[in-house]
Amino acid sequence: MGVSVYKRNVDAVHLMMDVGTTHYRAATGKGQVIQEPCVVAHAKTKTPLIGTQAKRMIGRSPERVQIVHPVQEGVIVDLEATAAIMRSCIEQFSPRRFRSKVSLTIAVPSNLTHIQSRSLQEAGRLAGAQRIELVPASVAAGLGASLPMHTATGCLLVHLGGGVTEASVLSMGEVVESRRLPNGGQEMDRLIAERVRKEYFFLIGEQTAENMKRELSMQPELAGQNVRGRNLRTGLPGTVFVKRAIVDELLTAYAASVIDLIAQTISTCEPELAGDISERGIVLTGGLARIALLVSKIEQRVGVPTTVAKEPESCVIRGLIEKSAQLKSHNARTPMAALSEQVAQSVQQLFGKKTHTQSTQPED
Repeated sequence: MGVSVYKRNVDAVHLMMDVGTTHYRAATGKGQVIQEPCVVAHAKTKTPLIGTQAKRMIGRSPERVQIVHPVQEGVIVDLEATAAIMRSCIEQFSPRRFRSKVSLTIAVPSNLTHIQSRSLQEAGRLAGAQRIELVPASVAAGLGASLPMHTATGCLLVHLGGGVTEASVLSMGEVVESRRLPNGGQEMDRLIAERVRKEYFFLIGEQTAENMKRELSMQPELAGQNVRGRNLRTGLPGTVFVKRAIVDELLTAYAASVIDLIAQTISTCEPELAGDISERGIVLTGGLARIALLVSKIEQRVGVPTTVAKEPESCVIRGLIEKSAQLKSHNARTPMAALSEQVAQSVQQLFGKKTHTQSTQPED
């Protein structure tokens, strides 16, 4: 009787990606990580610019250059631009001779439609990946936030992202209940710019609005901030002092929508899960989780302990790395156990007696 021996494909390159509305992150199992703005700038005759280089061109590029945000509200809106981002990551991480054996694991929001999921898979194939796996972003974020994912304990994770706000109840490594809003930090930046236009007759870009939101939220002692843009009364460039009330009001409105989302998510859960959440509290991930005013408003209204995960923006990609490591460890152990069992069966058939084999795995 022949015994098959497991052989690992050492040439395969496995990449993990979190393609968000504002940023994309990619990593390998070795812990190498890249993070760039999720922006693509391309002209018909030139190679597209991706990430930081493309973002710098927003509001400054000639008409022949098109600036694209390929992912909106967690959903692909430009297939080719998304594929270009994935292809760029593959080229950075994998030697040319191994690019025919690339596999991708992509984090996705919960409750994507079949068509939306297919779009992500198609982008991966256009980028050159041979195998594509989709993982719920909330599950990956839970792993990255060190939640007890594989126990029968309910955990509530709320992701405050650039394009999507998602509340998920997790238990035993899976999503039990999930709700999401198609807005986040990027929508808030747009609303800030709109309020400045209406109240000050002054035009600013969304990047300026984002910078103002970040600075004022991190420095609560500031009464406001000077911003540069265009005076709509004169048509000339200028500077205006914007009071922080605009940012605070929009943060308060966003907090109210998050609290309502949390209530909707918990309302459909079993009482035992709700009890776990009451005891363990809420964990926040995503870039907006760094805004202390927002966190305090959520905690006050919900009435349970609210914790911000370590490095909340990168929880998803860290979780994908952790999931890959767990799978690699499982695959490395399973073939040895199977081989040991096959040897035992072969010896039993040859000698007609039961033989016990001890595991060849080292003790932990």
